[in-house]
Amino acid sequence: MRKHLTMTLVLLLTVVQGAWAQFSGNGTEADPYLISSLDDWKTLCTNVRNGEPYCGKYFKLMADLTGL
Repeated sequence: MRKHLTMTLVLLLTVVQGAWAQFSGNGTEADPYLISSLDDWKTLCTNVRNGEPYCGKYFKLMADLTGL
């Protein structure tokens, strides 16, 4: 029972962490959100699909993202 509870907790924390993923920066012109990896790009796409408003926010692509 204890092992099952531990595994469930680990899975839940993994899912929640993905939902809270953020980019470096705070989206201003002086400190744009930094897209440094394919995971950052996927996070942005997921956030937009989930209704996160990025109107008026700034982004800076920090790497050549291949495999999109």
